Amino acid sequence: SPFSEGAMRYAFRMNDAKSESQYVAKLPKDISPKSYNLDEMKHDIEAMFICSHIVNEFNDRLISVIDSKYLVEFMRGFIYEILDASAPYKYYYGENFIQGKYEKYNNNAGWTSTVGKDADQSLIAQAISHFSW
Repeated sequence: SPFSEGAMRYAFRMNDAKSESQYVAKLPKDISPKSYNLDEMKHDIEAMFICSHIVNEFNDRLISVIDSKYLVEFMRGFIYEILDASAPYKYYYGENFIQGKYEKYNNNAGWTSTVGKDADQSLIAQAISHFSW
């Protein structure tokens, strides 16, 4: 059972026995042969690497003018392939598990948070959205 979900994916806790680490495994909500295959999923991972590069450029420009607690961290993504033939799904997106409560500051539809523990974090989220555009 997923512990959470986003607009496009379900999120599951995953323990990697080999690395002894906790991860989040994500499964697309729309599982179709057109999009749920290794080649298409690799495109998503490639986009994440590009986003990581953009975030690093953003941070480089701001490091000397803002408190470092506002620098943006980007999660590294990867694909897990399940080798057990009896598993219901063969591929999962993976990322490191981050302990704590997730707080959303903006989205692609134009919504921006106006509440929260630190209003400056909402401004940073908006700034990275504009910078990356």
